Amino acid sequence: MSRYVGNTNEDREQMLKETGFESIDSMFGAVPDSVRLKTNLKIPEALSEMELVKQMKALSNKNMNLDNCICFLGAGAYDHL
Repeated sequence: MSRYVGNTNEDREQMLKETGFESIDSMFGAVPDSVRLKTNLKIPEALSEMELVKQMKALSNKNMNLDNCICFLGAGAYDHL
């Protein structure tokens, strides 16, 4: 599994140059002002990678899976030795 690596300012400048835009805002010039978000998103503070993994594991543990419930799929194929 690869981890997220953020783009540097130099990376962004190179991408803009390659796509022919002068700025990030110019990329969205075709989007009407009437539909653009004008407020900040209510996003919580960033977590460290370890904090995020712990939170995501806790969330995923709320899901049901075949290790903790009966499943009749498989027409007789089941976990056995």
